[in-house]
Amino acid sequence: RGGTCQVSAWDHVFLGLFWMYNSLSIVIFHFSWKMQSDVWGTVNADGSVSHITNGNFAQSAITINGWLRDFLWAQAAQVINSYGSSSSAYGLMFLGAHFVWAFSLMFLFS
Repeated sequence: RGGTCQVSAWDHVFLGLFWMYNSLSIVIFHFSWKMQSDVWGTVNADGSVSHITNGNFAQSAITINGWLRDFLWAQAAQVINSYGSSSSAYGLMFLGAHFVWAFSLMFLFS
């Protein structure tokens, strides 16, 4: 059986929640990356703005590989390095949230 073969009413509830969660995640990712690329940053001494992700949203957001390479993987080092620092709790929460998301896929595909 695939993830689209509903056999009970609960399948519809789960699929509705799953797609709502995924849609909301895309909106949050889009907002976060757009803000880091074009809005948030630090003002340099000469008055120029240095953005967090070097303004790469316009070039990279049009492909899935751009999202993975320039937004997710490019900032993975911050999470990996957090395990040995005072912000390790945030890194573990991030890891736990991704485990819950991946675990939910098991139910979708079963």
